[in-house]
Amino acid sequence: MKKLLVAMLFLPLGMLAQQSGFEITGTITGLPENSRVTLVNLNKAGDTVAQSVVNKGTFVLKGTVEEPNLFQLALDGVSKKAVLFIGNDNATVKGSTENVQQLEVKGSATHSDFMEMQTIFNPMMQKLMDLNRRIQSTPGISREDSVFTAYKTQYDQVIGAIDRFVKDKRSSPLSAFLLVITRELEQDFVTLEKRFNSLDANVQKGFYGKIIAKDIADSKIGAVGTQAIEFTQNDTTGKPVSLASFRGKYVLVDFWASWC
Repeated sequence: MKKLLVAMLFLPLGMLAQQSGFEITGTITGLPENSRVTLVNLNKAGDTVAQSVVNKGTFVLKGTVEEPNLFQLALDGVSKKAVLFIGNDNATVKGSTENVQQLEVKGSATHSDFMEMQTIFNPMMQKLMDLNRRIQSTPGISREDSVFTAYKTQYDQVIGAIDRFVKDKRSSPLSAFLLVITRELEQDFVTLEKRFNSLDANVQKGFYGKIIAKDIADSKIGAVGTQAIEFTQNDTTGKPVSLASFRGKYVLVDFWASWC
């Protein structure tokens, strides 16, 4: 019993040691022997986090990243690239240089979420864009037209899918990533904030979570119900007058220009 307790006590330390960095073992047919393979952070230009060479058809990339993120797997020997969404995982990559966009990645939960996200949203967004192009290419089209109806239906399906994905994967950085790449679709910061607040704290503090948090904060600057933006302007006598000098009083600010 004592040995069991000791083993359990030291188990978390062992697990942490195993997760201190990433190791990606790749077997991709068609790669030239001794050709270089690099892993580059797509959000930091020129930041190569690991590199290796192909040895007997296999390469091994090792390193450490701050958090799961988008990385580019560059296969210099065939001048092709693939995208991975990984953290400090022990992962394997298998496939062929004939189709590097369909590589099989195992051992990374975040990359699995990334692939699931693409499976859900790529066809939905493609259909939405096709309908939008039809609308844009038809001058004078009525909102009662069947194409408009189809667009609205597809739009609602995309919004519903976003809500479901975020709800099901509140602890995954892919939820924050999804909010970043779809935030222009609705341009509804109230809804965006609700989704953001539903995410785990670690996701909110991550790379993509910080982008969303800044967008939400920026959207509130000068918004109705928020504190007015401070400014100082000269009055008709040339004396500087600040908005803060009227604090506690009702103020009517009339913006005008000489050419109006």
